Amino acid sequence: MLSTIPQTVGVDISKLTLDVYLHPQAIARQFLNTDAGIRAMLAWLGQIGDHQGLWGVRGGAGPGAVRWSGAATVKAQARR
Repeated sequence: MLSTIPQTVGVDISKLTLDVYLHPQAIARQFLNTDAGIRAMLAWLGQIGDHQGLWGVRGGAGPGAVRWSGAATVKAQARR
């Protein structure tokens, strides 16, 4: 029986950047946390096909930094 590992996208959101990692392909990309950077990230994610997402906010990014996350995602709270 074949089993597949779904693609998972992890996004670490900071005030200045969106650090994105695609698993299991081990591809890392960084985008600016601006409207243009968010559009570029979403365009890139649109090219990789079906995926699940996990995102976490660090530092002073605040809730405005995750306005793009309308897809099925899970928020991870970093331990302090």
